[in-house]
Amino acid sequence: MLLSERSIFRRRWPGCAFLDYDGDGYPDILLVNGEDWPGHKRVASTLKLYHNNHDGTFTDVTVKAGLARCAVRLGCGGGRLR
Repeated sequence: MLLSERSIFRRRWPGCAFLDYDGDGYPDILLVNGEDWPGHKRVASTLKLYHNNHDGTFTDVTVKAGLARCAVRLGCGGGRLR
């Protein structure tokens, strides 16, 4: 069975992961932006990566990490590779 363009499974959904992207021992935040609903104004969206400043604040490091580009996304997850 082919999924139609209107199928909920064909839409891109947002997600969030807490992970230590830079290996400093503190959890950073990765936000995966979804997609506008059909019929609404489409706006380009990118991932957002926020670095933990170790003082309760976060800094946007999306561009520095090379994630400031449009891409197809469907949630997110994280893991640790050794």
